[in-house]
Amino acid sequence: MTVCNIRQSIQSSLRKVLLVNMHRLLATASTSLVACAALAHGTATAGVVGPVIPVKGAATLCLTAAATASLTADGVTPSAIAPATLDTSGSTPCVKFPNAHGSVALDLSAGGASLDGGLSFTRSRDGARLDLTGLSADLPRSKITIKAAVNGGPPTGIDLAAYTAGPTYFVTTAAEVSGTSVPLRLEPGGATAFTQAFGQTPVAVGADILLATGHLDALSNLSSVTGTVPSHA
Repeated sequence: MTVCNIRQSIQSSLRKVLLVNMHRLLATASTSLVACAALAHGTATAGVVGPVIPVKGAATLCLTAAATASLTADGVTPSAIAPATLDTSGSTPCVKFPNAHGSVALDLSAGGASLDGGLSFTRSRDGARLDLTGLSADLPRSKITIKAAVNGGPPTGIDLAAYTAGPTYFVTTAAEVSGTSVPLRLEPGGATAFTQAFGQTPVAVGADILLATGHLDALSNLSSVTGTVPSHA
């Protein structure tokens, strides 16, 4: 190989490296700008969808004081379905989900994230039980969906709760979206599941049943930044 050929090969390699780095910088800048714009307006602009990227993280769901009091009065106790774990060290029971994953737009306008494991409620006097698994955050609708199984029956997909997106409870950066004590309001589907299992709901429809805290970290790689929205079954 001649000196000229070596020089051309080196120049070609440098151009490729620079091009890849430029794409990465543009993808990160685009995500950051979209997230900042969404926060400035309190919600994503209609028709504008930020880049959808794969994420991983963790979350904790805690029963509200009102829900805890109602369930306790009825003899209903919560438990966790692995790999989730129950935490009773605080004033209300919490279920910790160590594995959250999905694909989301960091401006919360598109995509969704799922939690591995679940939570279960059992009444001591008659063994009535409600199992909630397959918890997912449906970002475009601002809903928490789950599969509810009453007394060992087949699981049915429902909307468990709704939440409000925006800067009050969520913080977004170019690399992470996080939420702290986000109120989850009981949806009619969730109320129906509790009523079928226990004859009543722990809180009224539209009232806060859970508080959610968690984070989703972007898995940064060039091929993941596609701008497409994943389909949901």
